[in-house]
Amino acid sequence: MGTLAVQETLMLQIPPEILGPGSEYDKRRLVLKGNYESIVLEASHLTEINTPEDAGKAANLGRILQAGTKDAEEFYTPIKRQCDAVKAPVLAHEKEFLSLLNGQKIRLGMLLTTWDEKCMREKEAADRAAREEAERQAREEQLARAIELEQSGDAEAAEQVLEEPVFAPAVTQTYSLPKVAGKVGKTNYGCIVENFKDLVKAVADGRAPIQCLKADEQFLNQQARSFKEAFSIPGCKLDRNSKTHFRA
Repeated sequence: MGTLAVQETLMLQIPPEILGPGSEYDKRRLVLKGNYESIVLEASHLTEINTPEDAGKAANLGRILQAGTKDAEEFYTPIKRQCDAVKAPVLAHEKEFLSLLNGQKIRLGMLLTTWDEKCMREKEAADRAAREEAERQAREEQLARAIELEQSGDAEAAEQVLEEPVFAPAVTQTYSLPKVAGKVGKTNYGCIVENFKDLVKAVADGRAPIQCLKADEQFLNQQARSFKEAFSIPGCKLDRNSKTHFRA
């Protein structure tokens, strides 16, 4: 069954009256938004603080906005939980179905990869046998030339022929890997660090690019939070980032 047919057969419509315009949810959402629109507008007009009065006004607006944040959380959280409860079985069904499809896809892919590797080994064996046969024939031809020269009385030329390196002609094989419609082969390459100290030394010596190493920012940030102003690690500096928060 094609994708379009599946979509036409299984597509379900969520009733718009649940969250759409005019719904109970939408009415309450607009009321909540209206309660804080004037505060948001007043806060947007405050573009700089030059006096203690400005600072007090900014702090007061910030406290009201913080209260609005809590009101929004109290309104949206139970609705999101209800949406998650509806979505959860759909996700579980999707996961169950895809696991069946992907499980067989992976299994068949492994079988095809094994088969491809077998075909490649057979091709390499055929190429190797062809090269060996070409070299054997070249050696026989060389030996025949040397014998002919020796029989004609030119032993020195015969010896020179035998000392020449054997150059077998290039072999072109007609053997090719079987092609299967719908199958796409792909080889992924990666790196496994076997000895981190050796890698660090190679970077320090210039034998490997510095991109091979990456600073552990999570560890360094934890060190900065722990030691604060006493933080001191070669090659690093303390980053101070101050913020102002509000209490409702």
